[in-house]
Amino acid sequence: MSSKSRQHQLEMQHLEDLRRMRDDARRLDEDVFVRGIGRRRLQLIHEPSFVVGYAWDIRQTAKAWHLYRSTIRIEGSHAHLFGYDRLVADAGELNSWFTKACKLSVPFAPDLSDCAGCDGETFQLAIFGDLSSVISIKYWCDAPEQWKSIQHFIDAFRNYASKCIIDEDFPDCMI
Repeated sequence: MSSKSRQHQLEMQHLEDLRRMRDDARRLDEDVFVRGIGRRRLQLIHEPSFVVGYAWDIRQTAKAWHLYRSTIRIEGSHAHLFGYDRLVADAGELNSWFTKACKLSVPFAPDLSDCAGCDGETFQLAIFGDLSSVISIKYWCDAPEQWKSIQHFIDAFRNYASKCIIDEDFPDCMI
């Protein structure tokens, strides 16, 4: 196979990866793999009962940090992520958010209040390292007392991320 043909094949695969990233449903915990977008370092999922929910990912490349947003849709009894918009956000601030998340210190004791519910909001914060290392915490409505520092972080980051606008040059800048 000639190098020109191989290059064309890689470009076609990249375009297909971008299409899948934009159009295909993903599980809430499923990562997006597209050349050039970097490694997912932090994910915040906000899944309310009766309005649109979002998942925000902070990703790190060799040169920068970027923020992405997916929409959560309920299909049947399962929530899925759709789309992957890059948002305009300062790389230094994103690095700072990741650093703050890594410094959170909470006990690994879950909520054992013997309560249940069906409406409300679910929040999930996941921090991703190298070699498949992941820390993930999920709670419904209000975090248990021992996780209040995480709830404060989530509230602040969600407020920050929800104000970021879509980067209209993405994914065109990757083609």
